[in-house]
Amino acid sequence: MQNAVEFLSQARHIDVQINNKLEELSYLKALAEKVTTTYRSDMVDGSRDVHKREEIICKIITLQNEINLDIDQLVDLKISIRQIIESLPDMEGRTVLNLRYVRLLKWQEVADTMGYSLRRVHNFHDRAIQYLESEIE
Repeated sequence: MQNAVEFLSQARHIDVQINNKLEELSYLKALAEKVTTTYRSDMVDGSRDVHKREEIICKIITLQNEINLDIDQLVDLKISIRQIIESLPDMEGRTVLNLRYVRLLKWQEVADTMGYSLRRVHNFHDRAIQYLESEIE
């Protein structure tokens, strides 16, 4: 069974996956623009390049569809995460978990946003996670 931190961390993992795919998509688009028809003096040989371009375009479309599915999954997961976070009785705990696991901020950004020390933010986090873990059992 998954613990609370593992469940909440799924959004970050999916977000990283989406960003990696977006980088790959940019690379493929740039590659597709580089594929050009080769002209030789005795004949025009563009068929190989056309097939290569078509292959790259198919990869682009497939990757765009995967990204869209990942985004849908991330949105659904964030809705579930928000619902779980809203069950917390402690406002600071809700805020920390929301900033960390929904908005995907780094720990220092969470602390800066809340105006607390990093140690205090971790204390809020630990208490919130303990509460969620007790609710899961």
